[in-house]
Amino acid sequence: MHDSIFQEAGVPLWVSSYGVRSPFGEDILTGFGMGESKTLGSDALEQAKTQAMDDLVRKIRVRITSEVTSRQSASALHSSSYVSSVTKSTASLQLPNVAFLVKEYEGISYALAYVKRATLISEFSDLARSSSNRILLSVKDAGEKERRGDNAAAAEAYLLCLPEFDKLYESYSLVHTLSPSTLPAFFAGLDTSSMKNWDDVTALEQELRQKIDTLMGLASDSFDEALEKIVILLKKQGLSSGNFLSPAFTYQQTDFSSPFGQYVAVKLSGLLNEKLPKGNTQYIVQGSYWIHTDDVELFTLVRLSQQPANVVGSVSATFPRNSAPRNYGLEPQNHEQALQDLMEFEEGAMTDGGIHLDIWTSKGKSEDAQVYIEGEKLNLYIRVNQPCTLQITYILATGEKVLLEEGFFIGIDKVNRVVRYPSSFDVVPPLGVERLIVTAFSGTPPIPAVRPTFIEGEQYMIFDSVKDVVAQARGLRKSDSADAPRTGEAQLAITTIPK
Repeated sequence: MHDSIFQEAGVPLWVSSYGVRSPFGEDILTGFGMGESKTLGSDALEQAKTQAMDDLVRKIRVRITSEVTSRQSASALHSSSYVSSVTKSTASLQLPNVAFLVKEYEGISYALAYVKRATLISEFSDLARSSSNRILLSVKDAGEKERRGDNAAAAEAYLLCLPEFDKLYESYSLVHTLSPSTLPAFFAGLDTSSMKNWDDVTALEQELRQKIDTLMGLASDSFDEALEKIVILLKKQGLSSGNFLSPAFTYQQTDFSSPFGQYVAVKLSGLLNEKLPKGNTQYIVQGSYWIHTDDVELFTLVRLSQQPANVVGSVSATFPRNSAPRNYGLEPQNHEQALQDLMEFEEGAMTDGGIHLDIWTSKGKSEDAQVYIEGEKLNLYIRVNQPCTLQITYILATGEKVLLEEGFFIGIDKVNRVVRYPSSFDVVPPLGVERLIVTAFSGTPPIPAVRPTFIEGEQYMIFDSVKDVVAQARGLRKSDSADAPRTGEAQLAITTIPK
């Protein structure tokens, strides 16, 4: 559709531009969605609102994860617990006080979700204040019990405040992403002398974790003991029953896993389902592991599987590196190259190119650590919010960035519907971390910057870097015209392991 057609019908520009041309200023964050009543029999307007909200959340999550991933340092700001918490908890980010503009036109409902940047900052600052207050109350209560010599009760009181740190980290990451200049006010608002800055927060968390270990006398001198400790601590935090599902633990600050990460998830979820009574509540157990010189840290976050997906448990355990299961590699075979590829993608990640593009496999989306075993088939699923042409690139474990599809078109009849990519991918050696990157173009895509290369006797067109893969989608500038090119991008990591 063109500007003139929409204008004659009195359709606002935010509709004709698929949300690119917002009627608001920079102080308002927006997300766009559309729906048809014939789609799955759902209400078109509610479908459009849901998609608009998802788009708004996605844009903020991209900013947060891009910053967290690309700004790793040795400072407390990027401690392993902080990174683990933020990258897991923001997958279920909930935004308050979101309003909508709506429009019905020719059987299609359109929605624009919008919220003031200042409102989000205020709301999440208030949530941080509530979390800090609960932390301080728990610490005071635990301290009194510790002074009375009731070490078990003191440890439980300390344990109960650990999930509040995850909520505090999420609030901080959102405020830091949306408006770094407001951070002094953020910490001043916590109204406590023990958390005046970020170093204070992370230092207090580490102190409490050490106190818990000392008071409970829980040793983890082996990998198995570390898992037993996690189960015990989660029970102490109030998890008494339920059904537990754990995707593979991710490797440090990345979005990929390893044979060890897969083994941890299977072993831990099995222990939880064995040690705790069955219940009706479904829980997702997410985690990451961090390799140090002599030991390995396991960070575990438990949240409800259904919205609002609240965090209900947060514990950690450390075990000697030499006690790790020997048949499961701690590090992905190509982890250095895979980390470099991830950093290149996250640097300058696109938050709003105008096309909302979702990709996933049968094992999950980008926030899930997907592990495929040698011999399995991988199917790619796609959903877009407008007609567009896709370019699909697959990064092999060997590092080659192969252009699989130069022009996969999705027409108006497939908009907002699940589209299965026609070809499947066989999981074969060499194994390790692989990555799918999909870029979307509202018009004819630019000619990709690829060169021919022979891989195992067959010629493929490959990119030299991840930056080359995404450069053209990110480089297309928006203009004042609703017909200006719109773009989108999505990626997901796939860890392939031996049988």
